[in-house]
Amino acid sequence: MNWLLVALITYTNSASPDLKIHAGLRFATFDTCKNYRKANDELLNKQLLERYPNIEKTLIRCFHTESIKEMRRRMYQDN
Repeated sequence: MNWLLVALITYTNSASPDLKIHAGLRFATFDTCKNYRKANDELLNKQLLERYPNIEKTLIRCFHTESIKEMRRRMYQDN
């Protein structure tokens, strides 16, 4: 099972959150993903702000691919 970093972000001009998935990094275990996130938290947030400057709030966590599919399905079911 693959674990990925997922950022749940809120933009300053939007009330609803958005998911940003870091597909370039894949981890074999939750602990490996979590440790990477903790060690690189400041850099990850900085990269998000550089790419999406209108971010108001950010929450970065590790999820396995099946959970990500379910989150996307629920968040974007109307789209």
